[in-house]
Amino acid sequence: MNFKTKFGLGKDLRVGHGGCLDPSAHGVLMIGVNGQGTKALKYLDRDEKVYDFVIQCGSSTPSYDADTVKFATYCPHYRYFFDKNCQTIEQVNELVNQYLKERNNVIVQKTPVFSAVKIGGKRLFSHGYNNLRKMEQQDEEERKYRGLYCEEETLNLPSRSIRVDRIECTHINKELGQLSFSCTCSTGTYVRILGYEIAHLLEVCGAYVTDLYRTRIGKNTNMLKLDEIGNLE
Repeated sequence: MNFKTKFGLGKDLRVGHGGCLDPSAHGVLMIGVNGQGTKALKYLDRDEKVYDFVIQCGSSTPSYDADTVKFATYCPHYRYFFDKNCQTIEQVNELVNQYLKERNNVIVQKTPVFSAVKIGGKRLFSHGYNNLRKMEQQDEEERKYRGLYCEEETLNLPSRSIRVDRIECTHINKELGQLSFSCTCSTGTYVRILGYEIAHLLEVCGAYVTDLYRTRIGKNTNMLKLDEIGNLE
């Protein structure tokens, strides 16, 4: 359903949004209304963003989040490294901060297949879901042999540099094998990829991001829920 129709905003109202949130993510999203509002979005979206997220260790998914958990590959030996490198919050933060310091807080990320970036006129996520449909036709052994990310090998995925000013581990759930983080990063950062890279740094074989929540864009933290938009005068 059209956004304006759903919330009764009127056909003549011009509405746009700045940046994107993953389908399973929640939190702050800039909405611009009419001329000045929509024009300002391209400037506001350049501001740094703050996220809270959870890394589920021990399994990998094609999209690096829980949206494709049906196709997850389990890593049976992850517990050894999780118990070794994730004993305390201080231990995790020391490893992560050293990682950022060595790179001057700049990280090169490859665009994931499950993203809205266009290649050859098609959104990348369409390639990703086509790949999943092919995987559904494979038996379990063939899937393990070919791997989850064969589609990435046939696409010339672009890379870009992003800045991460802060990553902080806030909680460790040893029973579930989960790590909770907060991070401050530049626009264009794929937190799903960042979470996977953190897990790789901690030598935990396999991980994906869950409970991704954007708490701030620049200085903006105040939000309206979607069901409150239609009540605006």
